[in-house]
Amino acid sequence: MTTLQSSRHPFRSTHLYNPVLLSPYGVIYISHHCGTVCWEVNEIRLYLIADSGQQPRFQLPWNYHLSFQSFVYEALDKYEPELAADLHQHPHAPPFSFSEFVHTGPYQATDNGLMCERGYWVLNSDDTRILDAVANHARHHELTLGHTEVPVEGVEMEPIEGVKSCKYRAMSPVYISQHDEDGNREGLLPCDGMWFSNLVDNVRNRIEAIRGQSPDEFVIDEIDWWKQKRLRVAEKGWVQCARLGLEIRTDEETSEFIQQEGLGERSGLGFGCVMPVEHIPAEWR
Repeated sequence: MTTLQSSRHPFRSTHLYNPVLLSPYGVIYISHHCGTVCWEVNEIRLYLIADSGQQPRFQLPWNYHLSFQSFVYEALDKYEPELAADLHQHPHAPPFSFSEFVHTGPYQATDNGLMCERGYWVLNSDDTRILDAVANHARHHELTLGHTEVPVEGVEMEPIEGVKSCKYRAMSPVYISQHDEDGNREGLLPCDGMWFSNLVDNVRNRIEAIRGQSPDEFVIDEIDWWKQKRLRVAEKGWVQCARLGLEIRTDEETSEFIQQEGLGERSGLGFGCVMPVEHIPAEWR
């Protein structure tokens, strides 16, 4: 498996079948008693890497983000049942964010979904129990989305680092909303006047609710590009959202927060996963 190299530091591959692994950011090990992967680190970005190899391409169903969310909770139910129960009762968005599937090989759109050859998901959190459970669940070939068992090749990790001013890329669409005159929630886009202020308010309110303090600074300096998208959030519910690249100026703690928890609303459903562009592995930008 290829070892990713970030633009700032190299880090070691955590292949799913290695018996013992060491990282410059902590200790990663596999228990000989239960065969599980564990690590002693905080604020981690986890890459789940899929590769069909010599096998036929695998199919991801449309709106697979809902199945991926189910996979995360299945992993917690199996490996961290008490944490899973707590998160189901959590008053705020869960303490993780995850990306869309990022293609690193050929793919083809069909009526039923995407035929993929290789790529990865990003899962961010400051709770290593979540990442531990997801890595172990994937390790036992249990990443099934729709009717597809995804060929997970391995997992890799790196620390999440805050950046005061940089360009971010949305690894999954960002969702921001407001209530219309009838009290119904409607999605906003960056071309709407309230999008910027509602996004800033959302970040400030979430940090205050979770950490009990306001960010020292949070400014969106520029939107580099954006593209409208619609995603399903329920059986018959769809929302409009935006893929985008943007430049944010803030303190390091807030930068870490939006990377861990997601930017905007519905982060637990796979919205708002963001990364500094300079932190995306160079060969995958």
